[in-house]
Amino acid sequence: MLRVLVPALRRPLQTGLRGERARLLQHARPTTEVLPEYSPTGEESVALNTAAFVYIPDESREKIPPLYATEGLPDPMVWVKLVTPDSSWTWYITEFDGDDTCFGYVVGFEAEMGYFLLSDIACARGKLGLPVERDLFFSPRPLSTVRATAH
Repeated sequence: MLRVLVPALRRPLQTGLRGERARLLQHARPTTEVLPEYSPTGEESVALNTAAFVYIPDESREKIPPLYATEGLPDPMVWVKLVTPDSSWTWYITEFDGDDTCFGYVVGFEAEMGYFLLSDIACARGKLGLPVERDLFFSPRPLSTVRATAH
């Protein structure tokens, strides 16, 4: 079945794309660059492209409780969502030490609460070599809501 699907997928990619996008997809070279035909114009493009790699923005750093602060709460707030765009791993941050260590809900091979380091996440790559990104459209919500919708 794979022999049938792979050539079928390659054909439209080679004929339907031009220039840099076609070259990147054809040679399977991962990139974090926002390609011109899909990006917003001007400085907005640069801001959107780099904002996803600021894992905890300054305005969120002030709001996220320190480690162990939500330990007794039945339904703590999730403040930040980090995702691998080319894999199935997702990190939901509920606590932050202000430096590198976070606590939260991690959906990977299993879904569980645990500690993780932002420095480790910054080094992680998915199947295509893409780095972890912050979900720019995620808004803080209770952990129960995240658990109900996370896969």
